[in-house]
Amino acid sequence: MVDNPWASEIWAPIAVIERSGARIQPPILLERNAGGEQWLHLGFEVELNRTEAEGYYLNLTTDQPVAFVEWELVDAGAEPKWVTLSYHEAARRLDGGAQVEAVPMPGEWLPWVAAFTQQHLQVPEKKRRPAPASFLGAKRDIR
Repeated sequence: MVDNPWASEIWAPIAVIERSGARIQPPILLERNAGGEQWLHLGFEVELNRTEAEGYYLNLTTDQPVAFVEWELVDAGAEPKWVTLSYHEAARRLDGGAQVEAVPMPGEWLPWVAAFTQQHLQVPEKKRRPAPASFLGAKRDIR
């Protein structure tokens, strides 16, 4: 039962799991009870891109790393569209007006994402400004 006079249903992703299947397959009903329904949508791939290493790093260094799921309402209900592990990618989608929700990242993915991030994260070097001439002082030749 939804306690909202303007909505009769609430749609939200609850998990991302690793399972093979084609995206063209229809969603699979996993559970139906008085509390609602759970559907499994197959065929999403999570790809890591080296340009997103900082976004993965930000995700991995939180208390609870997550997977971000973009979804939209369609005639049949809610449909996931895309999955990422990068904070930056998720933020860009949110800024563009997409509906993006965070769900816990599967624990078995953590070593994979951490190794990739460590390999590709480029920490910018701090640029040192040369000291102004007034701080250098005059050179003295002491004999």
